[in-house]
Amino acid sequence: MTDARQAPDPDTKQTAILGAAFDAFTTYGFRRTSMEEIARRAGMSRPALYLHFANKEEIFCALIRSYFDKTEAAMRAELWGRGHPSVRLERAFATKCGPVMQTLLSSAHGPEFIDTKNLHGAEASAAGEARLIGLMTEWLEREYGLGTIRLEASAEETAQTIMAALNGLMAAAPDFDSYCRQLRQLGRMLGRGLEV
Repeated sequence: MTDARQAPDPDTKQTAILGAAFDAFTTYGFRRTSMEEIARRAGMSRPALYLHFANKEEIFCALIRSYFDKTEAAMRAELWGRGHPSVRLERAFATKCGPVMQTLLSSAHGPEFIDTKNLHGAEASAAGEARLIGLMTEWLEREYGLGTIRLEASAEETAQTIMAALNGLMAAAPDFDSYCRQLRQLGRMLGRGLEV
């Protein structure tokens, strides 16, 4: 019988690989980052890395999925929390002001990261965006049913508009602090506009 403490947890390895890849991508850019560099930063050999991911494009897509997993969970916690809808919406938007966005908006390779997302991670990104729209739709329907907000259009159309505004802010933000300030402002404005 093998001792469970001897077998490394696959989730721990996956987390190490994704963290190492994100660091390498933001340091060197996607194109200049090699699988060798990711493996070195993750504390493993390149052959061991290939047991988990076929290439850096696959790692990049896993990073996108991980980002959306965390963002969805954080936004859900805030939207279903306490306070007026405008306060909860503002807090939900603020969850996007995490270390990932700070690094992307501060890195010289941030624009390349966005281009790579559109080139290699479009499917993973679209799936993540759809999940956030679904989450926002669910919340809007719930709040409308409770009578705390009013809707000018369907909950889904409103959710799509909200997510488009969020994405537009990220594309136009000159720096991380401005992005966070504008996110909070957008959350307050939209929330107050929706509140009964």
